[in-house]
Amino acid sequence: MYQLELTPYGLTLKFSGASSPLEFIELQKKLMSILTKIPLDPKILIDITEMKPLRRKEKLIYSEIFKTLVENGLVRSCILYRSSSVLLQMQNISSQHDFFEEKYINIKDHPNFKRLSREWLVVGNGTKEQE
Repeated sequence: MYQLELTPYGLTLKFSGASSPLEFIELQKKLMSILTKIPLDPKILIDITEMKPLRRKEKLIYSEIFKTLVENGLVRSCILYRSSSVLLQMQNISSQHDFFEEKYINIKDHPNFKRLSREWLVVGNGTKEQE
């Protein structure tokens, strides 16, 4: 399951549990629609704190979604995580698309994760790694 919303500092994508391939295809369509309505320098907060590891098919579709973001000028992203296994999947997908303007924040270690993520998305403050 996922939630996608437009915020003052960019897009927010929150995953919870496991998502089916159909949900990822639906997400891809919604994202394409939103990308036509926002500035050319999108930023995204991806919350994977409640996400289950991606299965092969979902990982392939998510990779296409991320590729779409990069092709549409993704400036930077911030990933909030709790599980290292899911984080590794996301890092792998980002690196496949040569995207490295990403910050990773472990919410267990950083109670101020909301402020840190907004600062990174809005002005690029802080270090990329916040593990």
